[in-house]
Amino acid sequence: MSARVRLARLMMVAGLAAALTGIPTTSSAAPADTAAPAGSIFSAYTTNGAAFGEVEYEYWSTGDGYYGISVTSPYGVDIQPGDEYGAVVRMHYDTRSATGRVKSLVEVLPNEYKYGSNLSGTGYRNVWFDVCNWQWVSGATYSCARLTKS
Repeated sequence: MSARVRLARLMMVAGLAAALTGIPTTSSAAPADTAAPAGSIFSAYTTNGAAFGEVEYEYWSTGDGYYGISVTSPYGVDIQPGDEYGAVVRMHYDTRSATGRVKSLVEVLPNEYKYGSNLSGTGYRNVWFDVCNWQWVSGATYSCARLTKS
């Protein structure tokens, strides 16, 4: 048996043993203690219950104090008719070049619901999400609530 074949078998056995014992192998995308479970759902109602927001969020360490992120299916719904406010789901974060940044993931007009675009990238940290009642003309927000893991 050649050295290459022996090495391949050893690596296969080591990978299988690691999978069976829950120990991440060097081929893992990120160490188990620095990654969120794939597709963790975060959601909340605004503090006055007039809107709801949800995101599916995953993150992993890039080894430099920052993280890679994947945000999928951001969703917002305005559930209080007649108040002239819609809903906005936002992501708050820091990057290498700026802190305290805010990005609207989905903006919903009054009495409607909507899915926003997916987002992924690296170089993020201190990421969190909120849902707010949103005045679509002025951009004003109120009754914001932080999304929590569902």
